[in-house]
Parts: sequence; C-alpha cells; structure tokens
Amino acid sequence: MAASMVLGGPERLDRLNAAVEVLRESPSRPRYAKALLQLAAVRRDAGEHAEAALLTTEAGELAMARMAHDLARRESLAGSASGPLRA
Repeated sequence: MAASMVLGGPERLDRLNAAVEVLRESPSRPRYAKALLQLAAVRRDAGEHAEAALLTTEAGELAMARMAHDLARRESLAGSASGPLRA
C-alpha cells in the first residue's frame, strides 16, 4: 500500500484495487478499512462519488464492528474479573 501513496493516476488506482482485493480476505480488518478509505479518496478525486461513498460506508462499518468487538471483549474481561453474577 505504501507504493500506492507515491504513485499517481491509473497506477495508484490499480495498486489500491489490488490491495483491497488482497486485504478483503485478510484477518487484518484495520488495514482493509484503511485501504478502502484510500481507494475511496482516489475514486472521489476521479469524480466517482457514488463508488467512493460505498467504499467509505464499508470502511465505517468495519470500524464500528471493530469498536463493538473491542467493547464486548472489555466488558467480558471486566465481568470475569468481578466473578460470577448472582441473582
């Protein structure tokens, strides 16, 4: 992805598209979201506003899912630290 930041025009678009495709199957959701946002910026600059909006939405959904996962994990750890709940 770093090379795509230096390149311009069609080469940058091709590199970002390739990065998104590779990262789509990757467990690294933050990197995938970052690649989506970078691709969205290039698409927006190219006047492809609808496609850019879709990519931005997908990146936002990934970020929200990550935050929800982290929050649930934190709550789970806090609950197990305080012992079992009693009715």
